[in-house]
Amino acid sequence: MKIIFFHHSSTLSGAQKSLKYLLQEIKQYSKSDELELWVVKDGPGVKNLSDLGIKTKITSFVVPFHGSTVTGMTSKLLIRNVLTLLPSILFSYIYFKKNKPDIVHLNSTSMFPAAIGAKLARVKRVVTHVREPLLNNIFGNILKYFSNKFSDAFIGISEYDLNSTRYKKVQSKVVYNFVNFNTNINQNYSISKDNSLKMLYLGRIIKQNGVEELVREFSSLSNHKVILTIAGFNYKMSDYEKKILSLIEGDNRITTIEYVDDVQNLILENDIMVCPFIEPHFSRSIVEGAMLKKPAISRNIPSPNEIISHNNTGWLYDSKEEFINQIEYLVKNKPIISKAGDAAYHNAINLFDSKANAKATYDFIISEHNI
Repeated sequence: MKIIFFHHSSTLSGAQKSLKYLLQEIKQYSKSDELELWVVKDGPGVKNLSDLGIKTKITSFVVPFHGSTVTGMTSKLLIRNVLTLLPSILFSYIYFKKNKPDIVHLNSTSMFPAAIGAKLARVKRVVTHVREPLLNNIFGNILKYFSNKFSDAFIGISEYDLNSTRYKKVQSKVVYNFVNFNTNINQNYSISKDNSLKMLYLGRIIKQNGVEELVREFSSLSNHKVILTIAGFNYKMSDYEKKILSLIEGDNRITTIEYVDDVQNLILENDIMVCPFIEPHFSRSIVEGAMLKKPAISRNIPSPNEIISHNNTGWLYDSKEEFINQIEYLVKNKPIISKAGDAAYHNAINLFDSKANAKATYDFIISEHNI
């Protein structure tokens, strides 16, 4: 059985990392399958995936059609979507017709042009991974309509994400994102012993992730024992990233670092994860922290609030005042952090286990498929 996994980006990202973890596990029990990885263009994300030992192909002229809450919709993006749609469908059709896969797995709803091409080429099964909620406007509706029409099934990484996409009875399943950290080695899962509190934001430095709001809220903290690390800057900084750097200039409590692929040691150096998203979407860092007994504080927003149990595995806040009060409370009551970390870890073992979730994903991809 030939399965093509089609990835929508060449950059280092959560979606790229999720796909890598998935393929690492699938390789172990699908030895009779012919697996291929296709990526829309070359870049650092492709290099990171290259050590999987899976045949990899760069598919020129296939461009994702964006319309999620994370990408948003700028005039530049709209023009690109319109100009590349028909060529992307055409070249997808040509590629699939030539390579004749049995199943195509699309790593994002933005790859619906490839779904159309696959069905025109008579691919038997197309499975789309829903990794971000869609915009609640005409652009999101375009992705929703064509994804539903040309996908045989959806895999959502949260109930909220899946429900933003599905509008008819398409076969669907929620399988949460997962990590494959080695948690059996002798590691220090404890929180810092002094009276400081070390917080870590781990993710893209984009407007939708609320990094600016986090910096402004953090700057209002009067407690100078609270330390924040913001990890995820690109080596080629966007205007938004430059704005963030200007906001934190002079505040020696905030440290910034570039995107980190191997995040395990970085997480272990901190006490809690922070998720300040202002647009709903899944937070991989909450999962990564939980697997290392690090609880999270998150804005109370759909998707993150699906994987945090308030006052149990972490904390949710609705306002700047609630954020500040919660952080001040945790600084004075650090044993609560350890207790929440233990709860987060046990929850993660149940929801985010790499082997169980990868197997569930693979079984779903090939289900209802008769070769």
